[in-house]
Amino acid sequence: DHIPTADALKSNNFVWLTDNEDWIHDYPDLIKYKNPSLQTFIAWPIHIRGAYMSVLGSSFREPIPQNHELRNFLEIIEPGIFERLMVICPLEEDERLAV
Repeated sequence: DHIPTADALKSNNFVWLTDNEDWIHDYPDLIKYKNPSLQTFIAWPIHIRGAYMSVLGSSFREPIPQNHELRNFLEIIEPGIFERLMVICPLEEDERLAV
């Protein structure tokens, strides 16, 4: 499917939609589903031991232009997000071995 989260996982890269123009340009079929009160959507892949396993998506009411500092920050906190999720939703023993 051509959706931001799937594209982030497939490309192993951020998908950063700052405003409606980005939505219209990159995801014209999805603009009709976008919440009009939200501007920015950021999807970034979460990796474990070098392999991308999931995507975290966040929406914001204000336009947030992509910049190097913010990307670096998100990449730095990303391992901590996965570790926290493991505490909240621990994997079964056989699932941990598969990771």
